[in-house]
Amino acid sequence: MPIQKTDAQSIIKSALNVFLEKGYHKTSMNDLAKEAGLLKGSLYHHFASKEELMKAVIESLHEYYRREIFVIPKLPIPPLSKVKALIVASEEVFYDQRGGNFMTNIALETLNVVPDFTLMIRRFFKDWLECIAAVYREVVSDKEALALARQTMAEIEGAVVMMELFDEPKYLKEAHKRIYQRYEELANQI
Repeated sequence: MPIQKTDAQSIIKSALNVFLEKGYHKTSMNDLAKEAGLLKGSLYHHFASKEELMKAVIESLHEYYRREIFVIPKLPIPPLSKVKALIVASEEVFYDQRGGNFMTNIALETLNVVPDFTLMIRRFFKDWLECIAAVYREVVSDKEALALARQTMAEIEGAVVMMELFDEPKYLKEAHKRIYQRYEELANQI
């Protein structure tokens, strides 16, 4: 293994891959150092613990979503185009990631074990829920938008589980198709 100098952001990116593949509890600091091309001792110069590194991974991923996906409702494009953009972004994330839905997997694995992760992941899902609700608010009331956003998020999460379980992308494609059709029907009523 070549030993190299690296920065915290590179370590965070490589750690995401390891956590996706192994989960939090089965990942060791040795695994993380190896993926980053570092000795374990060198990894500790950047992150004091596996927990600290996981927090950095969660925050980095959340920031990516804030910057790239959660801004879609604010784009100056028609509402149906926003839904399409969210679907494209969703498929890119879920099809390109090894190991499926990182936030959901880590939330379930660490729930009630690492409370700091739970709080961070709740903030992420609240932001995602608000992103979806903001698009629905363009065609329905605030109350209905929140209910539809919850339904949409549940459909996507369920489809991702089925997609991962059966290694079949059709589950997510079908869910996105239903979500788009539902939104289109609502948009045509206004």
